[in-house]
Amino acid sequence: MNPITAILLAAGESTRMGKLKSLLAWGEDTLIEYQINSLLNSRIDEVIVVLGYKNEELSSHIDKYPINIVVNYDYAYGKTTSIKKGISSVSNNQSDFLFLSVDQPRKTILINSVIDFHFQNKSLISFPTYNDRGGHPLILNRSLKDDILKINESTFGLKNIITKNKQKLNRLEVSDGQCLIDLNIYKDYEKAYSQYFND
Repeated sequence: MNPITAILLAAGESTRMGKLKSLLAWGEDTLIEYQINSLLNSRIDEVIVVLGYKNEELSSHIDKYPINIVVNYDYAYGKTTSIKKGISSVSNNQSDFLFLSVDQPRKTILINSVIDFHFQNKSLISFPTYNDRGGHPLILNRSLKDDILKINESTFGLKNIITKNKQKLNRLEVSDGQCLIDLNIYKDYEKAYSQYFND
């Protein structure tokens, strides 16, 4: 299997949530530690965590893990700056890229399913779907690296790459809605927590 690097985006200010998303409780861990453990227990070869807002506080929670922590000091300019910071930090130039935000908790089994699907189909772009709705994680082939490094907020980031390659998308239909979880506000968090740990 080809190498694959996970880029976990955790640089934002969590303004809509009202508190730092990364440090929300998720099971027995904080949300960011849960995400890191899910990725480390998967078939991922390298985990890069992109921090920004309150990076020193967050680093103190996660520097014990075998991950590459990078800081995006331009995080206020949007998620695309964190994506490009993560891509620029990948150590293996033969690696494909898996993207996940800290507010999109995913179980290892789902991560592995999308990775296997991606490589078995020799995909350019892969992601899970539930009831025909696209979810995460999102995997992009290494051949798209230069395109990723050119993204910006005005062209809608990775969505622009997906749109340009809409004939080459590989969608993995999954049996539950976990792939759609996105914790934007506290009510989202409470609902998702209940669903996630009662399944």
